Amino acid sequence: MDPDQARDCTDVALYGGCPQTCCVLGQCNHFFPLECVIREGTLQGPGTFCTLDQCPRACCHNDASYSEETFSACQAAGGRPQSVHDINGGHIGIDCGILDSNYGGCAQPCCFVPSGGCNTLHPEECVANGGFPQGANDSCGVPGTCEGACCFGGGCEVMHWSECLELGGDPRNPGTDCGFGPLSPCSVISP
Repeated sequence: MDPDQARDCTDVALYGGCPQTCCVLGQCNHFFPLECVIREGTLQGPGTFCTLDQCPRACCHNDASYSEETFSACQAAGGRPQSVHDINGGHIGIDCGILDSNYGGCAQPCCFVPSGGCNTLHPEECVANGGFPQGANDSCGVPGTCEGACCFGGGCEVMHWSECLELGGDPRNPGTDCGFGPLSPCSVISP
């Protein structure tokens, strides 16, 4: 028998009522009402149970912005519902606060120089692994991902790192543009 069911949940002063669904930081839990309030959760009402769509979670959009939506609303809008692995090998939702503070935002293309490789990682994970987060592009296969300034003598063109090397250029970090004058990454500044 479930230990929560063994308790006398009719003792409102002690438990606040019977266990019900409580959303805490994008995760669905089954708590007594007072426990939910102590954990700063949102009660979902008597007789509710956790489902995939019960609690809003972080939803990453193609422009790298994010909002809190239910799993199905996020997918219907073309977004990617965010979750992390739990200790049992499953997935639990996370809210926007956790996504921002623990991961630096939505997963996005991460470019690696000099390999020219691209993986989809959260920004903090990308930088920690020596990569360059690319922001709004949806995936590593999107044209323009991992391109940056390529210097030729005094000129500059934006292209993929590996293409720049093949053409005899001097590549700059992915995401850089050519700029103008002293703002160009190809400008030589003399003392």
